[in-house]
Amino acid sequence: MKKNTRSRKAPKPNIAALSPQAQTVLKHIQKAGSITLREAILDHSVQSLPRRIKDLREAGFNIVGSWKMHPITGQRYMRYSLED
Repeated sequence: MKKNTRSRKAPKPNIAALSPQAQTVLKHIQKAGSITLREAILDHSVQSLPRRIKDLREAGFNIVGSWKMHPITGQRYMRYSLED
């Protein structure tokens, strides 16, 4: 019996199935490289960035988050980016 040795590729994400806010977040990440909650709220009026990130992940996008710290205030925040 012959085994199937082909590597399976992940299905291509369906951008059209995303909500308008999720599409906006995705476009921002693709253009700027990353997004923070502050950028989402101030630039795009997206109030729930973690939910939009979850939507993007469920649609098949590999979104990663990394904790950062503001150099002046010391406030910690998450910066999300798209990983290939």
